[in-house]
Amino acid sequence: MDKLMWVKKLRQILSPGYVVNLCFFIVFCFSTLLIWREIKVLEEAYVANQRNNLENVSHEFDSLLQFNIDRMIFFRNGMQSALGTPLDFVVLRKAEEDYLKKRHDPLWSVEIHNRRTLPVYGVADAFVDGDALLSRDNAFSGNELMATLELGYMLRLANNNRGFAKRMLYVSRSGFFTTTEPLKNSTQALALYSRATSAPWFTRQTQRNNPARGIVWQTFPDDASQREMQVVTASIPLDFQRYWLGVLAMDFSVQEMKTFLVNAIKTGEEGEYQLYDNQLNLIASSAPGNVLTLLSPREQEMLNRASSHENQGG
Repeated sequence: MDKLMWVKKLRQILSPGYVVNLCFFIVFCFSTLLIWREIKVLEEAYVANQRNNLENVSHEFDSLLQFNIDRMIFFRNGMQSALGTPLDFVVLRKAEEDYLKKRHDPLWSVEIHNRRTLPVYGVADAFVDGDALLSRDNAFSGNELMATLELGYMLRLANNNRGFAKRMLYVSRSGFFTTTEPLKNSTQALALYSRATSAPWFTRQTQRNNPARGIVWQTFPDDASQREMQVVTASIPLDFQRYWLGVLAMDFSVQEMKTFLVNAIKTGEEGEYQLYDNQLNLIASSAPGNVLTLLSPREQEMLNRASSHENQGG
């Protein structure tokens, strides 16, 4: 009896319908595994491709910024050399004499009468005396003025605005400055100097605030009325014989950064490039208009944690 039941069960197992169902089940399992594996491979390839695109864009972006940072350091080194060994040109000595005559005027300018240099604008001694961060009580102010005129020559010669650079300027603690931005009148010059000497990119360059004497970045002005300027500012101090003379600064256009990110999106490519500062303030995005894909609190936390250990995106 048991033998007959066993034979009957074996026939059921070996029946065509059962074999077909079993084969179908096995094929289904293997197909599911293959599809899952293919999805994982495609997902990994997509992530790798996105990371590669991000690294390429990030590298090109950093290269453009670094080009201008290197220029700014070169200009600082040139000014330090000019301070140590001033050029004994009659035209520069005359400019220094004009400065000594005009420095008491409320607003003044000194320039070499040719088209190859930038003018130097200045304020009165009274303005300088009214700000604790400013001072003309140093023996280098005359040489500093001549070095600033030499800087104006280099700035005009090299002012090609490559890599988001919108404006470059030198702001002295002795009450004068030069800039690649054309000024319309003396009132505009006074406003620019007053705004510059109160900006964090200037005030943070004291020896106490910046003992390493490195680059200081300012992504957003503290004054809300200035935020329509939409610039990121990098600055570096000018020291001579351990005395802080002034600050070289460069403004980078946020609009040009946005244009760069928009152009970096390839045809048919999904995603969005976003540029943040180290405080996770959004600077620019490749999103059209003001339509932004905001980070969730969890994503912000992950990005903040990652940026505390690395200095590049990923």
